[in-house]
Amino acid sequence: MNNTARTKLHAKALVYAKILNSNSIHQEATPYRLLC
Repeated sequence: MNNTARTKLHAKALVYAKILNSNSIHQEATPYRLLC
């Protein structure tokens, strides 16, 4: 996987984690944190 794809994936994971955290679903947000 090249750096650009990794960066995009990382950014996506952070966005999803932020959305889930704002919805107070901490159990769902944890896997995204581990992926980053």
